[in-house]
Amino acid sequence: QAFRNWSLVLLIMLNLPLALIGGVFALALAGETLNVSSMIGMVALFGVATRNSLLLISRYQHLMQAQPQLSLAEVAVKGACDRLVPILLTAFTAALAVTPLIFGDPTGKEMERPLAIVLLGGMLSSTVLNLVVIPTLFRWLASRWPGRFIPPAA
Repeated sequence: QAFRNWSLVLLIMLNLPLALIGGVFALALAGETLNVSSMIGMVALFGVATRNSLLLISRYQHLMQAQPQLSLAEVAVKGACDRLVPILLTAFTAALAVTPLIFGDPTGKEMERPLAIVLLGGMLSSTVLNLVVIPTLFRWLASRWPGRFIPPAA
């Protein structure tokens, strides 16, 4: 029910370009090319980035329903703080898992290395930007069009 609003869906999906920026930048920095392996990494990255945005927006809506006295700024900050540890744990776990593929012996890792580079770079950018850009945009958009972002009272 909460995500039948296209404005919320677009805000959730906004994290995809943020993840893409980090993945493509990391590929360029590592001197790798965009290939099937790196695109598989993008698909995995987009799944995690979308999940993080979805849970963040869901937390905002829950806070607005449970604590209607909070201002939009307080909801944005509290929601981001509440989701900080799970988002960071997801990013650090993914980074830890792919680090040996990136920095280890490259022999035999020609297919896995681009995937790992995309995941690491995209998780870094997506995590940072998800905790800064999404709360800021949510607050700004919800203040402009409250009917689209603030859920009805339960």
